[in-house]
Amino acid sequence: SPDPSPSPKRTPGPCPNPPLAGPAAPAGAEGRCGARRPGGATMPASGDTKAKAKPEAERYQPKAPFLSGALAGGLEISLTFPLEFIKTEQQLRAAAAADGRSQAGMVDIARATVRRFGPQGLYRGLPPWLFFAFPRSAVRFSVFEHSLAGATALGLGSAADPRLTAACGFLSGAVEAASVMTPMQNVQIKLMHDAHRPAAERRYPRFFASLWQIPRDLGVVEGLFAGMVPTVVKGAVNSMIRFSIYERAKESVARALGADGDSTAVHMLSGAMAGGVSAYVTHPIDTVKAQMMSLHGGSYGSSLECFLSVYRGGGVAALYCGITPRVIRVCMEVALQFALFEKISRIIDGFF
Repeated sequence: SPDPSPSPKRTPGPCPNPPLAGPAAPAGAEGRCGARRPGGATMPASGDTKAKAKPEAERYQPKAPFLSGALAGGLEISLTFPLEFIKTEQQLRAAAAADGRSQAGMVDIARATVRRFGPQGLYRGLPPWLFFAFPRSAVRFSVFEHSLAGATALGLGSAADPRLTAACGFLSGAVEAASVMTPMQNVQIKLMHDAHRPAAERRYPRFFASLWQIPRDLGVVEGLFAGMVPTVVKGAVNSMIRFSIYERAKESVARALGADGDSTAVHMLSGAMAGGVSAYVTHPIDTVKAQMMSLHGGSYGSSLECFLSVYRGGGVAALYCGITPRVIRVCMEVALQFALFEKISRIIDGFF
């Protein structure tokens, strides 16, 4: 008997008449719901509107983030420290100026430093950064990677969820700032501030000796943990911005460049974007932190009092003193750290 007239179009369901399969099915044999290409591959049903989406690539998870982060941090700070030195010099000079503003530009400070101390003068204050760079980056990357892996294992979200990466970045930045950044920058800033004194009055000429001289003179809290609140806030916000922007920027940069998402150019450009945004957002906190950690930081009763003092002395411009060298350095720092971390991780993973 003749087939009935076609029924109204409806959402495709399981195929009642699948195409023939196996040796009995000639090349090109068709069923009512799908067709077979030569060789037996099934073509999409005629009612399908789009092919099955390609699964999203899994995020690369390094096996030894602590070691990879340590090596990346040490290499990065060795290259970018002169800009950190210039930024801190501008902030310390602004604190001593009557209007709360530094009158010296980046080039002026660099020239004066090289003229007085030679090129190595731009690396005054490097030892604490280099000494702490390994645990600093190791803590940041390992806390982020382990917290992200733990959160995804608990079903709190996927590794591609920007809210989850932001939360894990916030946590990693807070832990890094409290455990490593606060004592490191206290020593570094006090050494730089001490270097401005007449030679006969200097108390901290050597880094390793200063590690016990500073807490002996000022106490452990004021000597090593002054300015902890702004440092933790700055570190947490910095890492939250950097990790969340970096993870999302990689996709956009790779598309714009037409490059592989794991290429060095994509890692560096994405890191630079994340670093630049974080530097502008957190620089007022960085300025307050520098004043709280200086040798006269004990004169401030709290971070808020320090903030108001800086603002009254020079307004918004005083809070953003040193922003140019910091933005340049942070863009370089984050670009190098993320790119080096990705590359070093893959090298190290090859040994496991």
